[in-house]
Amino acid sequence: MKLATKLGALITILEEAKADAEKVDNGKAGAPGTRLRKTAQTAKKTLDEIRKEILDLRKAGSEE
Repeated sequence: MKLATKLGALITILEEAKADAEKVDNGKAGAPGTRLRKTAQTAKKTLDEIRKEILDLRKAGSEE
């Protein structure tokens, strides 16, 4: 998957999580909080993958 596609999907996921963030801000930390934490973990994992791919591309480019 291309980096731009991964980043776009991540942005979509984070935008969808805004509703849960607003619920947590308003004091409902139960299920919305759990969903928000799960989304944050997914975002972290995806960003780590993107970072690794960029480093791999940089490394491959410098070896040529």
